[in-house]
Amino acid sequence: MNGGSGGFAAALAHGVSAVADVGGYFQNNVDNSGRSLQVETFLFGPRYSFSRWRKWTPFGQVLFGATPRQRNPVRPKRHHLGKLQWILHECGGGLDWNFARRVSLRLFQADYLMTRLPNDVNNNQNNLRITVGVVFHFGRPRGH
Repeated sequence: MNGGSGGFAAALAHGVSAVADVGGYFQNNVDNSGRSLQVETFLFGPRYSFSRWRKWTPFGQVLFGATPRQRNPVRPKRHHLGKLQWILHECGGGLDWNFARRVSLRLFQADYLMTRLPNDVNNNQNNLRITVGVVFHFGRPRGH
């Protein structure tokens, strides 16, 4: 599937942050079936960042969350947050390059994302999510 995500992390203690991540993913013509699939994810949990080096920040995280229920994957309907399935968990990590005081480049983030969505086979999906991007730092600048 292709898609995108955005997140927010709030520092709690030395190296520990609370993370919120929202993503949307889409695949057209799944396995040449003529069907398409759309999935939105809402994930929350802790992240630990190793701040030992000034220019590099490796991190690991474990997130838990939900996806809106989807009865007909061929024609997705509008969802609202009242109908969520709490069936996701994700673990992984990545590496940020801190090239400026308030901006970092996320060189990679690799996560295992397990979902339990109805699929007429076993209702389990094992996903690898690879992410790159830009990280903006608000509040106290890095290194202070």
